[in-house]
Amino acid sequence: MSDNVRNINTDNKEEINLDEYEAAYMPDTGHLLELLKLCKGGRPWKDFAELCGKSPATFSRLSNKKITKQVSKDILLAAYQNQVDPGNPELDELMKAGGWRKIKKRTPRPPMERYEPTEEERAQFDKMERDDENRRRMINLIIRSELDARGQMNLFYDNRRGRWGGRNPAMNDEKIMKSRFGLRYVFPSSGFTIQIQGMEPRYWCFFPLYSVISGRKRDWGKYTQEEMEQKRNYSLRDVMTEGFNELFLKDIWEPETLADIKSTVIFHDRVEYEMVWEVLKTRTVNNWFSLLLIDLDEEKVLDEKILPRADGKDRQEESIFKQEPNMSTYEKWDDFPDDEFRK
Repeated sequence: MSDNVRNINTDNKEEINLDEYEAAYMPDTGHLLELLKLCKGGRPWKDFAELCGKSPATFSRLSNKKITKQVSKDILLAAYQNQVDPGNPELDELMKAGGWRKIKKRTPRPPMERYEPTEEERAQFDKMERDDENRRRMINLIIRSELDARGQMNLFYDNRRGRWGGRNPAMNDEKIMKSRFGLRYVFPSSGFTIQIQGMEPRYWCFFPLYSVISGRKRDWGKYTQEEMEQKRNYSLRDVMTEGFNELFLKDIWEPETLADIKSTVIFHDRVEYEMVWEVLKTRTVNNWFSLLLIDLDEEKVLDEKILPRADGKDRQEESIFKQEPNMSTYEKWDDFPDDEFRK
């Protein structure tokens, strides 16, 4: 180990019981990489791996976005104990990104008049929560893997705000967050932001609809034309309640604040996707907005439609996902020149 590499937590006497964590999810690989980079700080991956008592290959394997088994608790604990900024991230957040969660302790409640769910109902609700979370993780895995396959080096940022605030640089970008009219850029907690090397605009924020997170698909064949129009309006309402009502107003009143970010709604139902497009394509916007269709079963992106821009730039720009995949351009994350993204 080089002289400048040392265990920064040698005085950490915190008692940790890894048995408190149970397997719950597939790894959230994008968020996990984000947290491991925080743990590593400015140290080379090779030195950080040595510090953790692991081989560099162990950390390199975590770059495989197809991993679905929980990451070893020992690896996550070692990263936590050797992080450059103690407590950032916290162990619970690191464990959750690796696919674990703290075992829920249920204490008997005193009898109450209101209805209490049965153990079976609790188990069903818990399964629903885990399924939704796994779909959320699968969505970002699909998109990042498709970008990798096209040689698009990317950094991933989770949109959820933790104890340490938003680590996502877009959430702290004064230009994006500034507003003369009190209009917000609503970063969806179920979504994520990606930064692609050399891409304009600088950030790409994804908004999965609830129907995607829940895995809900409609049987469109059973609806009348009138019912189809009603469902289309429901879908449009869902897009707007994700924050696009405010974003579209922001795009009209203060378009300069959105110049550095692209906003994309994610669908997994082709009929719903096409119906919403038929409405939105009749309007022009000043910045980058798009609709994205993915297949959760096949784990791939099917299509992206870019909303027409008033300046016509959408007609000059082809969706990244229309490019043919070229796996030979894939690069491991431990070789990514992170500083290139932040120039």
